[in-house]
Amino acid sequence: MPKLVFALHESGRVLHIADVASGLACQCTCLDCREPLVARKGEVREHHFGHTSGQEHDWAWETHLHAYAKQLIMDAGGLAVPLHATVAEHLGLAAETKDARLQAGGTPIQQEISRGAVRPDLVLHLAERDVEIALEVRVTHGCDQAKRNEFKRQRLAALEIDLRRFPPERFDPKKLADAVLLRTENKTWLWPLPPPPARDWVYQLVDELPPEEAGQPLAKPQLPRKPLPPPVSLQFRVRAWRAAVTVSVLQEGEEHICVRVMEMAIGRMATTNAEQAAPRIAELVEFVVTGHSSYAENPRAGTWLVPSWEATAVANALQEAASRYLIHENEQRQAQGATLEADLRYRRQAWPGQRPEPSTPERPRDNPYSRRRG
Repeated sequence: MPKLVFALHESGRVLHIADVASGLACQCTCLDCREPLVARKGEVREHHFGHTSGQEHDWAWETHLHAYAKQLIMDAGGLAVPLHATVAEHLGLAAETKDARLQAGGTPIQQEISRGAVRPDLVLHLAERDVEIALEVRVTHGCDQAKRNEFKRQRLAALEIDLRRFPPERFDPKKLADAVLLRTENKTWLWPLPPPPARDWVYQLVDELPPEEAGQPLAKPQLPRKPLPPPVSLQFRVRAWRAAVTVSVLQEGEEHICVRVMEMAIGRMATTNAEQAAPRIAELVEFVVTGHSSYAENPRAGTWLVPSWEATAVANALQEAASRYLIHENEQRQAQGATLEADLRYRRQAWPGQRPEPSTPERPRDNPYSRRRG
């Protein structure tokens, strides 16, 4: 378990251990149990907080990092964001620039307030343009399609900040602040979406369109239908963890394939990391699908719909990825687990900022027929 490095200051702000005085002078309490904390900032061990009672408890890194990132934005009163044509038009900004600095005006940035059927992490209000922007901080789970649809229905601009590349190991608060406040490649607009690619092969006059459609961008290019690849069931096996995850690729109607993370089987000698195999492999599947499909839809957790003209490329890429996790030799089990970690680490760091954002699949139900014994 990582060291406790985030705490709630008496001022009501979430602070990192580097931001407070040593000992009880830190004037901090635990984010979970609200017990007073002592800041241990010696010269030998890693700086961390400890409970004054000496009774430590489990805590979630993702939850604390999420709270700290929100505090950074509220303290700064704004952040840098990427721009594309439709966002610039909605916010009333110049479309010539690739990014902009948004600063709250009139009222401070608010957290966890309802906007219709959604409750964004933060809401930033641009007073000079009278526009609100929902800010979502992603540490594990991204926004699902239902939430994206609600942003669209309300015409509420929404930005997601991806912080999955900040694990507890070798955490640097300065790099986090830089990623949250200054950089833009880890930020994606959930709404408005970027304009679709140009379709210069379509020749239709604007005055021939219905009035409500004239001048409106099309949501998806009408590319010719292509044959769908045959259905296949893929097995991602991580022998170091004695776990296997099934990914199905099925035909969905006549124009799509459905990629679904199905279930996980755990051997009776499974290690403590076995439960983490499913979400990690699901994240790998997520990278593969969104990396080979610009129009993949994510209707629910762990499921993607891919149109026919991208289906074959996605299916082939999934089969190639699955082939890397079929090693059965005992001496290579640990190496295979390291391969998965390295694969995910490379994709997290090298992936471009603008891409369709999927979500983490739900935990599979306990089905006794899906478990492997031994």
